[in-house]
Amino acid sequence: MTCVNSEGSTVNGSGCGARVEVNEWLREWSCAGQEPRSPFTVDRSPRAGFALFTVLWLIVALSVVTTLALGTGRVGRWESANRIALRRGRWAADACLEIFLGRYAAQGAAPLDSVDLGSGTWCRARIEDPEAKLNINTASDSALAAVLGNDTLAAALLDWRDPDDSARAGGAERTWYLLMHRTPPRNGPLASVAELRLVRGFDSVMVVRADSLLTVRGSGHLNVNDASPAVLATLPGFTPFVLDVVLRARAERRSFSDLDALVYAVPGSARSGLLAAYAALRQQTVFAPELLVVHLEGHAPESPAVARIDVTLVPAGARLAVVRREVW
Repeated sequence: MTCVNSEGSTVNGSGCGARVEVNEWLREWSCAGQEPRSPFTVDRSPRAGFALFTVLWLIVALSVVTTLALGTGRVGRWESANRIALRRGRWAADACLEIFLGRYAAQGAAPLDSVDLGSGTWCRARIEDPEAKLNINTASDSALAAVLGNDTLAAALLDWRDPDDSARAGGAERTWYLLMHRTPPRNGPLASVAELRLVRGFDSVMVVRADSLLTVRGSGHLNVNDASPAVLATLPGFTPFVLDVVLRARAERRSFSDLDALVYAVPGSARSGLLAAYAALRQQTVFAPELLVVHLEGHAPESPAVARIDVTLVPAGARLAVVRREVW
């Protein structure tokens, strides 16, 4: 190949085409009155930098959106799996309820330990007799003080549930709770034993202990055949000797059919207290459950979640009728 260089000389060779292109490029920039710039250098103008910055931010934004979408998808799958497992757990809990109802006529109110329903699914049932505990909302001042073992706690509890704003000695009403930036008293029946955590003087340890002695369910009667000695001791005429008679009967798997049977079982010299309180005891005691609460749990293997259902039952002859169902 032959070409002419910048001095007008003829040049032979394969590289002459490139030289002609460079010369043309130099002439273009010289005519424009600008400093020649290599066509192979990077454009470092502000416009090029802004474009690069914008592209990088778009890449980052798309990465974040993609990550969030993937995370949301995983959370959605977990939530769906948990919902399905809880639904299956509730079915398992319902199975335990049916087993309990089927056995009631033959065995009475017997709890169900963990029942294997196959394929890793299980259920269990715990039975609660509300009349075995003292009802927070109906118990007298003296009964609450005796069970709690503290007059100040009893006063605070009574102030919480009574309808007025006049504080008892050792108690607390709305003014105190507001000054301490705490939830003011309900001034009505407690919704649950756990609500005691809001009452002045109660801590978590006291509430756990109270849960085994107190309840908000039931009519307020006490089941002599089922209540604990601490609860029975709140009844008039229930001296330590009478309590010993009741506990010995339980140890021998015997129960009392009514108040007269209990009075008859107590020796004559110790009956005087029961006879003196006979009318009051007729109003406060029962000798068979008036209702039962079955605490059901069910679990399916797909999730560690455990389904919980509370069912309130009322005895109807040899069977039990469901009157309330609470799903947690």
